[in-house]
Amino acid sequence: MQFRAPNRLIDRADALAAVLGEDRTDVLVTALREYLQDAAHDDALTQEIAAAYLLGTAVVLSKPPSRYPARTTTRNIIP
Repeated sequence: MQFRAPNRLIDRADALAAVLGEDRTDVLVTALREYLQDAAHDDALTQEIAAAYLLGTAVVLSKPPSRYPARTTTRNIIP
């Protein structure tokens, strides 16, 4: 997987990786895993994801809980 991120975020990931003696990928995978785990325990978000799957689209809340960045995207998830 490839993605773009702000240079400041990459610099912070690199600094943390250096302190932990890990590589950037390990730091990012851990961060993503923890983010997704936290999101899975958010009832409103879980309900929204379940509804999106039933409709055949994935919708990210436009007003997610404060710990999640505000975004709105819709993607077709059924081929």
